[in-house]
Amino acid sequence: MDPVTLLAEVVTDTAVPLDVELRCGPGEVVAVVGPNGAGKTTLLRTLAGLVPMPRGRVVIDGHDVTSRLPRQRRVGLVTQDGGLFPHLTALANVAFGPRSLGAGRRAADAVAREWLDRLGVGNLAALRPDRLSGGQAQRVALARALAVSPRLLLLDEPLAALDVATKTDVRRALRTHLSAYDGVCLMVSHDPVDAVLLASRIVVLEGGRVSQDATPAEVTRAPRSAWVARMLGWNAYRGRLTHDGLALPNGGALVAADPVPAADPVPAAGAGLAVVPPWAVALHRRRPEGSPRNVWSGTVTEITPLGARLRVAVAAAASGPAEPPGPAEVVAEVTTAGGAALGLADGINVWVTVKATEVTVTRL
Repeated sequence: MDPVTLLAEVVTDTAVPLDVELRCGPGEVVAVVGPNGAGKTTLLRTLAGLVPMPRGRVVIDGHDVTSRLPRQRRVGLVTQDGGLFPHLTALANVAFGPRSLGAGRRAADAVAREWLDRLGVGNLAALRPDRLSGGQAQRVALARALAVSPRLLLLDEPLAALDVATKTDVRRALRTHLSAYDGVCLMVSHDPVDAVLLASRIVVLEGGRVSQDATPAEVTRAPRSAWVARMLGWNAYRGRLTHDGLALPNGGALVAADPVPAADPVPAAGAGLAVVPPWAVALHRRRPEGSPRNVWSGTVTEITPLGARLRVAVAAAASGPAEPPGPAEVVAEVTTAGGAALGLADGINVWVTVKATEVTVTRL
């Protein structure tokens, strides 16, 4: 097998123009994430051969498939709604791929039954899609994609339409299969849990380009985009790089223990992003003693219970030159007991502190 299972240099002139290069090895599961309109679905449809590419190429197992028809690419595609043929049984849906590749009815049916059994829905072979639950339909759709022995498996939000219990069940089945899959899987998802649990790598698309490509651990530790940080529930701020951290648009600043030096002495040249996890934000009813590096006053605007913890949104108060403002808004996480001790409620004034060691600054 070629050491590079997928080499994609995708450039499109679609409504969401893409300029993306991906190199993936055997067995890699890559989560493709990003805001709406970033080009995630367009990327998958282009790799599947459903969207034309004016420039670029798609190479799978060393074979250039750019000019091949979708059915000739050995690519499996599962969409959010499954895309099952409504007039065919589950068995016929799964057998459709092998039949289209030239297999006889008996051989195609045997392959379809094997995959339905593997995914735990073999007993539903005779049912049509309208008789299947959401989770059952997604398992059948996954079986249909896998029945053609794809070298590239494309999953476009395969769990998004499922309820929580069903999603957990289907995710477990998908994870079991992917652990033994030696092809490449690209999975579009808006759910950080899916990305972290299923993927060995996360690619962040923004505006048709890759803004970050790293392991789940690295992306969650140091997100390089405001969208990813907010997807993870972190605070994210754009601003200008300084020798101490980041200067904010509202005149405030965040000091970091490990700042990124500005690349150019011209202020506008050093754009950066600072991220702060909500559990690193401390709240006080009085200005704290000592000289914390990041401290400002604000007003509680919203309190959201999350199990034994509270997410507390704080809007920065207007401050004078002696007390520079903090970020326009920050979200803190405190325990329920801690919130009660502070007497937290909408509209009260608090002081906010963040240790410089908890501020991560990256260049944009």
